[in-house]
Amino acid sequence: MDSILRSDEDYFDSNSSSSGEEAKTSKVVYVPKCPNDLKPKIGQSFMTLDRALDFYNNYARYVGFDTRRKGSKKEKDVITWIYVVCSREGTKQRKSEQSEVKHKRSSTKCYCNAKVSWKFFMGVGYVIQSFVEEHNHEMVEEHHKCFMKLDLVYQKFILDCANANISPTLSFSLLKEVLGGLDYVGCTILEVRNYRCDLRAYVEGADAQMLLNEMRRKKELCGAFTYEYEVNSKDRLTSLFWCDPTAKRNYHLYGDIVSFDTTYLTNRYCMIFAPFTGKDNHGRPVTFAAVLLSKENANFFSRLFNQFVKCMGVAPKLIVTDQDLGLNVAIEEVLVNTRHRWCM
Repeated sequence: MDSILRSDEDYFDSNSSSSGEEAKTSKVVYVPKCPNDLKPKIGQSFMTLDRALDFYNNYARYVGFDTRRKGSKKEKDVITWIYVVCSREGTKQRKSEQSEVKHKRSSTKCYCNAKVSWKFFMGVGYVIQSFVEEHNHEMVEEHHKCFMKLDLVYQKFILDCANANISPTLSFSLLKEVLGGLDYVGCTILEVRNYRCDLRAYVEGADAQMLLNEMRRKKELCGAFTYEYEVNSKDRLTSLFWCDPTAKRNYHLYGDIVSFDTTYLTNRYCMIFAPFTGKDNHGRPVTFAAVLLSKENANFFSRLFNQFVKCMGVAPKLIVTDQDLGLNVAIEEVLVNTRHRWCM
């Protein structure tokens, strides 16, 4: 075992026992053993918070325990205090007290007091203010340490699988096949599922902003790329129009007849995906532009067609749509010289 076992005895007052016997309780303390350069020290400084956290996480992984952030303080977008504790600190809440379903955890919390804290000093960085290395539980055995954390390679692999709509179970099976067996995987199926849940929770709160950031990045890389979006009073995305240079070229070559289809509905966000499409000289479908819409009404469609004409520079000669009253009103208002036909 890579830890020093200590037993601290706390004695109660002997007069409090009616039998006259001493009552005592024994508290077992585990002090992890590691090289001196890996152990945190009070006063040790780090230029960035990421370096400080990486240092402590590497120490925890080496000696055999997991960590989690306990709390932090922020002033003017700068974290001035941060606390990291052992993952077994505190106690697990009862299910009846939980407001939402939590991840399944293989470890049990047992009021462990091991922790570390940093304070930010201008010009110095993050300095360790307190460090408690004693645990009240055994460390993870050596051959189980590889299962404690998902490193960046596994995280990237799981993210790629999620983007390809591959389930966590199949992702884990792929890892086993690629690495040559379960002994070489270095993680469990539960950790893969939990990481996918963490990804989903992260994306749900900032997915619209991530999409707009990607559009902004494409615009910076290519000045001919066009995108426009609208948000409502609650700062939620209500419409997004985009068109790349290839789509613009296709429109000017084959855009005499345009089909606008609003029958694609995304299940998660309840937004309509509506592409502007046509056909080239070989009868193959080509895309001219695309839009995401939160509503189907005349005002949304009017603004959309104005964006399309502004982007392309010229209105189509004929447009084919479904039999929607809002589309009829918008086309009559914006695409004045365009013939309108309904699809069958």
